[in-house]
Amino acid sequence: MFDHADLLLALSRALAENPREERWPALCRAAVSGLRVDDGSIALCVSGVPELVCASSRRAAGFGQAQEVTGEGPVYDVLATSAPVLMTGRADDSRRWPRLAAFYDTVAVGPTAAVPMLAQPTEVVGVLTVHHSLQSGLGEYLHGPSEARRAEALDDVRFVADTLAAVVLADTLMPDDEQVRWIDRDRVSQAVGMVVAQSGGTPEDALALIKARAFVEGTTVGEISRRVIARELDLGRCGGVDGGSTAP
Repeated sequence: MFDHADLLLALSRALAENPREERWPALCRAAVSGLRVDDGSIALCVSGVPELVCASSRRAAGFGQAQEVTGEGPVYDVLATSAPVLMTGRADDSRRWPRLAAFYDTVAVGPTAAVPMLAQPTEVVGVLTVHHSLQSGLGEYLHGPSEARRAEALDDVRFVADTLAAVVLADTLMPDDEQVRWIDRDRVSQAVGMVVAQSGGTPEDALALIKARAFVEGTTVGEISRRVIARELDLGRCGGVDGGSTAP
C-alpha cells in the first residue's frame, strides 16, 4: 500500500533535521504524515510500563493519557501480546476496556491501530498508535473485509513501528557523541555523492538515508559510508531497504 523506501526517508529526515531533544515529536509527525493518518502517538516501554513520550494532537495525547490513568487499552494489550490491536471506537471497545470507556466522552476516540515497536521478535520497546478514519486508504484496508488487505496495511504500520524501535535500540548501543559526530567527513561526503548518483535524490536526502541506516543497524555513519564507498551497500536501491521489497 505504501512504499517502504518513502516511509524510511520520511523518518530518516526527521532524525537528520531535528535536534535530539525534539527527535520523538518529529518522528511521530513523520509517521503520521507518511502513513497519511489523522494523528498518532508513541509510547515507550520503561521497566515494563508504557510511557507516552509524544503525540501529534490533543486527541492522541488525551487517549494515551487516559490509558495511563486507567491502566488498560490497546497500548497495554499490545505490550501483553506483542501483537497489533485494532479498535473501531464503538460499543464493543467499551465492553473490552470499561474503565477506558469512561473517558470516551472527553476523548473523541475513533478507528485506531496500536502496533508494537519490536527491537527483537518478542521484545516490545514501545507502541505506535495511529488514529484514522474508516474512509481513509489505511482505514479501508485495516477495517475492511479483506484479510489480505488488512495484512498489507498492518505490514506498512509495522514497518514504521519497527523503524522507530531501531532508533530506541540505537540509543542504547551508541554513545551520545557518536550519534552526532562524523569520524571521517571526507568519507561521508564521498558516500553522499555516491548515493545521490545512485538515487537521483538530493545530498540532504542521501545523508538522511546514511544516518537512518546507521541507526537501524546500530553502527556509525562512518561505517555505513565506508560500506557505500566499497559498494557493499547500495542505498540508492529503494532507499537501502534490503531486497527492495515492500510486501510481506
